[in-house]
Amino acid sequence: MAGPKRVGSLGKAQDEVETAVCDGMSRFEQEYVGRCPREFQAHLIGTLLLIRLQGVLTTAEQRLAKTPPLDRGTCVSR
Repeated sequence: MAGPKRVGSLGKAQDEVETAVCDGMSRFEQEYVGRCPREFQAHLIGTLLLIRLQGVLTTAEQRLAKTPPLDRGTCVSR
């Protein structure tokens, strides 16, 4: 499990909040999803909390995300 990546933290309190968020997200992902993302990023920007997780999707989910949507229904081979 990789630690959170920090970019432009403004102070100790903000860094502590970002770290706590990353730790909480890590526990949540492990307990409820059964796996942890490769990388976590949390950024506190004023009152906005931005969380970015990388490496969350399984190989099957990644392939499904790359599949173009069908224009008309589903094609079924017989």
